[in-house]
Formats: sequence, C-alpha cells, structure tokens
Amino acid sequence: MHAHAEVVVEDLDDPKDFEEVKAAVYGVIASFCENDEDNHDTFYDWHQVGGRFTGSHDKFDPYSDPRNYEDCKWCNNTGFRTDAIGNSARQENPSYTCDGCGHCNDDGTWTHGKQGPGVKPKWPTDFAFHEGDVIRVEDCPDDLCCCTLVADGDFFEMDEDSRSPKIETVKKKLTSLGITTGWLVTVDYHF
Repeated sequence: MHAHAEVVVEDLDDPKDFEEVKAAVYGVIASFCENDEDNHDTFYDWHQVGGRFTGSHDKFDPYSDPRNYEDCKWCNNTGFRTDAIGNSARQENPSYTCDGCGHCNDDGTWTHGKQGPGVKPKWPTDFAFHEGDVIRVEDCPDDLCCCTLVADGDFFEMDEDSRSPKIETVKKKLTSLGITTGWLVTVDYHF
C-alpha cells in the first residue's frame, strides 16, 4: 500500500536538483527501511520523491504536466485497441476505444483522453520531478497533512483520516518539535 510522507532534510545546495533531493531524502529515511534486517523500527520498504502525492505542497495537478504522458503501448499509439481485449470490449460496448489512453465517461461511452488518442498518462511512480515537492520548512502550508512525518532522526505517524478528531497538520507537528528550518520534501512510500 502507498502512503504520503513529508521528510525534513536539513540542507540542500540546490532544491531543484532532483538527484541531490533524492539522495538527501534517502540519507534521512534509509534507517527506517524494513529491508534493513538490523532495524526493527521501520515504516516502509520502498519510496520515491513525489509520486502519487506530488503537488501536495502547492496543489499542483501532475496531469497538467505534459512530461507525465507517454505513448500508449496497448493500442500502438492509435487510440483504438484492436487486440482480443479490445475486440471483446467493443462487442459489449461499441464506443470502446482503449483502456490505456481512452476514457470511460459517466454514461458508459468511451472517448479519448485529454492528450488525444494514443497518449496515456504515466503511472504515478513515473511522474516527472515537480520542484514544488521541495519547499522550505517555514513555507509549509497550514493545512498540509500526511501519513508519516520524518524529522529530527525519527518518524511520526500522523493521522490522515479527516473524520478523526486526532488529526494533526504537518505544520503543527513541526512547531511542536521546534523545527523551523530546513527543507520539506513530499515522498510516496510503500509499506
């Protein structure tokens, strides 16, 4: 299962340098990886900067970025799937186009996605780096919530369920920890 973490990184020379950001995040959270057999205080087995939670700091829509689209392999970039799956689906619904680059409307009819036929969105784990996923701690949005906050050499399980009265925002938790400087990085992790 995937979840949203915010990771505090003390120092970055260039927050727009994806490789530097990636290395800094790994340096902070590596000890919490369950693949480390010597560590029993873990919370994840895989992570990446941004991913499914890219845009959490600035409400950025990753589907508005053309870098997050690719050629559709299911229909060979035609927008019309002609293999056994496509032919079978069209027998049930003649408007069927392609489940990779097509879109099924609420009324059950199929159209092409907003990028046109033969172009499909990338899987969220393949999204392009969004510079807005790295912000200064002091710029943390008041309403930012996540599942896990990694800061000050520890990780804190945050309650992301908005129905719970125990919800604590990232900003509130950072304030309670006395953390006022550094960088906050959005991370998609698997557990």
